[in-house]
Amino acid sequence: MAFNKIFIQAGPTGGNTGWGELVNECTKAGIPIFAAASDSMTLLFDLQVARQKSGVKHTGNFIPTIDNDGNRFDLDYTVHSGRDEAHKEWQKFAKKRWQKALKKIPKELDPEIIAISLENEQRPYKGWGSQDALDSDEWQKRIPGFTGWADCFGWQAVYTGLEAIRLGFKYMAFGFAGGNPEEGTWEQPGMVEYLKLCDKHPDKLGLALHEYSFTQDLEDGWGDKLGRFKKVNDTCDKLGLKRPIIQIKEFGWGERDIPGHVPEAMRQLEIAAKLYAQYPNIHGAAIWTSQTGWGRASRRVPGLIPHIKEFTLKKRFPDPPPHVVDPNPPGIDTLVDPTPVDTDDDEKETHVRHQIVVNLLPPDATLDEKFFVVRKTDAQKETITQSADDAGLLVQLGNDKSFVRVWGANRWTDSIEDFFTNKYKVTTAVATLKTQ
Repeated sequence: MAFNKIFIQAGPTGGNTGWGELVNECTKAGIPIFAAASDSMTLLFDLQVARQKSGVKHTGNFIPTIDNDGNRFDLDYTVHSGRDEAHKEWQKFAKKRWQKALKKIPKELDPEIIAISLENEQRPYKGWGSQDALDSDEWQKRIPGFTGWADCFGWQAVYTGLEAIRLGFKYMAFGFAGGNPEEGTWEQPGMVEYLKLCDKHPDKLGLALHEYSFTQDLEDGWGDKLGRFKKVNDTCDKLGLKRPIIQIKEFGWGERDIPGHVPEAMRQLEIAAKLYAQYPNIHGAAIWTSQTGWGRASRRVPGLIPHIKEFTLKKRFPDPPPHVVDPNPPGIDTLVDPTPVDTDDDEKETHVRHQIVVNLLPPDATLDEKFFVVRKTDAQKETITQSADDAGLLVQLGNDKSFVRVWGANRWTDSIEDFFTNKYKVTTAVATLKTQ
C-alpha cells in the first residue's frame, strides 16, 4: 500500500506545533515523511534524527535562499559568446556557486537524507528572456549554439550536479514555479543531458518543482498545475530513462492563503495525495508555508499539522502501478538551435575548444590517495572524480588534446582504457597512485 506524501514547508521563524509528534508516530508506523525548509533545519532535523535511528526512509529538502553577500543562488544568465566559452564558464560557475552555498548549509545536515536546492523559480524559457524583466528586445540576446535558456540551464544543472556529487551532496535542480516550466522545456538538449545524468545517479540527483493551483481549489487546472510533474516523467519514458527523484518543495493553493475550513482543506489534500502516491519517484510535497510573513498561509498551515498526522496514519492508497523503463523507447525529435546568429564571414568569431583533463580515481581510493592526487593536480585546477562516466562526458567537451588521467588503472574490474576508447572515444593516460 502507498502512503500520504504531503507535509509542510517551513523557515527560520514560525510555529510548527505537533510536528515532533507527527514524526514520531509516522516513524513508529514505518511511514516515510517529507519536509522542506528555507535557511533552517526546522522540521528537517526531527525527520533526519528519526531516520538515523529507525531506518525509515524520511527525506527532506534544504533551500539556502541567499549567499553571504545577499545574492540569490540563481543560474547564470550571462550571454556568452558561444558554446565553448559557455561550457567553460558554467563549469567554473558551478564550483563557485557551491562554495558559496557550503557557507549556508548547516553543519548538522546529513547529506544522505536531506537534499539541497539552490535555484528558486528560475524563468522556464525554451527561448530567450531574462529572469526578472519583460521580454523586450533588450532581453532577446542569445548564446549561439543553444536553443534557449532551458537548454543552457540544463547544462548548468549537469555541472552543478557533478559538483554536488563530488562534494557528497544530493542536488535537486531548478525549483520551477507553479504552472511551469514551459511546454517542451524538458526536451531541450541540455535538459535531456541533465535527465541522463539523473538516470546515472538516481540516488544523488533529481528535480525540485513547485505545484500550486493559485485558487482555493486544488483541482483548478488539474494536470496543468497540480500534476504538471508528469510532463518530465513522460519525457524520461520517451528517452528510456529512469524517472528522476522529484521533490515538490512548494505545494498548495497560493503563496499567501489556504482554505480556512480545515475539513475542506483536508478533502482537497486527499485528492492530491492520491495522485502523488501513484508515483514512486516523488519523495513528497511541502505545503507552503508555516514560516512567518506569508499572510494567512503562515497562520493556517501550522494548524494542519495534527490533521495531516491523523490522515497519514489512517489513509492508505493502492500500490503504484509497476513502471518499467522501455528498452526500445520512442525517443524525441533531435533538437538544434532554431535561432542561429547570422554574421558576415569576416566578422565570424572563432571558438576554440580548450583542453580538458579529468583525473579519475578508482572507486576504492583511500582518503590519503585522494589527497595525493589533489596535491599533484592543484596547481592546474583540474577536475577529479571517481565516476568513469562523468570523466568521459566531460572530456568529450574538450579539444583533441583532452584526456582522462587514470590513477590506479589496475584497480578497475575491467580494462578502464578500453572502456574510454569504446564508449566515449577519448584518450587516456595512466598515472601511478600513491599516498605521499
